[in-house]
Amino acid sequence: MKIFIIATILSIAKFCSAQKKDTMFLNANGSECARTEAETYRITTKEGSKFIIKDYYIKNNGLAMSGAFDSKHIDRKTGQVTYFDKAGFKTNKGSYKSNMHEGKWITWDDNEADSTISEFQPNGEIFILNKGHYTSLQGKKQFVIVEGEKKGKPTIVFLSGKGRMEHDFRDVYKEVKKTNQIFAYDRAGIGQSESLNNSRTIDVMANELNELLMLENIAPPYILVGHSLGGHIMRCFMNLYPEKVAGMIFVDPTSEARSQDIILKKSDRKIYDSEMRGYSNNIKKTVGEAAESKYCFDPDTSGYATNHRLVKDLKFPVEIPVTVVVSTKEDIHNQFSLKEINYRLKFFRNWKEKNPNMKLVLTAQSSHFIQMDEPELVISEINEVLSGMKGK
Repeated sequence: MKIFIIATILSIAKFCSAQKKDTMFLNANGSECARTEAETYRITTKEGSKFIIKDYYIKNNGLAMSGAFDSKHIDRKTGQVTYFDKAGFKTNKGSYKSNMHEGKWITWDDNEADSTISEFQPNGEIFILNKGHYTSLQGKKQFVIVEGEKKGKPTIVFLSGKGRMEHDFRDVYKEVKKTNQIFAYDRAGIGQSESLNNSRTIDVMANELNELLMLENIAPPYILVGHSLGGHIMRCFMNLYPEKVAGMIFVDPTSEARSQDIILKKSDRKIYDSEMRGYSNNIKKTVGEAAESKYCFDPDTSGYATNHRLVKDLKFPVEIPVTVVVSTKEDIHNQFSLKEINYRLKFFRNWKEKNPNMKLVLTAQSSHFIQMDEPELVISEINEVLSGMKGK
């Protein structure tokens, strides 16, 4: 009790002392405001050429932010900073340059029990470093993450969607790794992996995945978990290396369905094709995403793009557990969204005819990125597959 009283007196003294100085009050958005509207208050001192700026929470006088900046102006941040929550745990740490994030930042969650390391690139991209490392394919650096309980078999292998980094699955694999080893990676030309001088078709990418798994000495069998285009790569991998795959979980996978099968009216077909060309040509892409997109938006006279043509005649797995998780949430920005959803559901139900034991899971709560909107749903399906394997 004495310690608590002393600490309280010191906090009050610190706040009162601050009032004698030129104290700035800030609202929840970090903008200057009146004391009655303030979330925090700021004390600024000068040490050499640096301004030492500290923000404190109004309610408990706990430290909210501590930084060393080139200027005391709140809209011109250049320097290092650490942020804290109201319980005193660190939440973010990194550097600003001209009020923009620069270099490596650490973000903590769960009361500092877990953290993410991000690296802000000059071109605006953000690399998520985590605990990954580099290996080499064809003399080029490839970024991989191998974490988790090595005794937990099989290894769970995550494949992101077109042009996407491994981090899309982080909320899933940070839980799964508590019981099983996980493997995640940035494909060549994506995120932190260097580009390779080859065509970015799904058969090429499936072979590269196998090479990486061998380089990392990760023995099969594997449970493959793939989002969107990652589902195509999974299907190629399973056909190339069927003895290595123990289970497959598709997360809102792309399908080889042709646009003319989705949109029946000729007038609608023209609008649909125009929208797809506009999407392909105008969306801001990294070099790696553009390389992968090339073979997803190059339909031949029959309407099949290269990757869809490669996958459409592949054998569908019937002897291993397969789960397909599909978003049924309508995209209000796509006038053909409901038609596409209905056609895709028909397509995946046809899969179930080939494999009666396949599980089809529908969710209207998530966008296309189910693993980020509802990571617990994907985790649950992985655990169910694992549980079924243990029972055998």
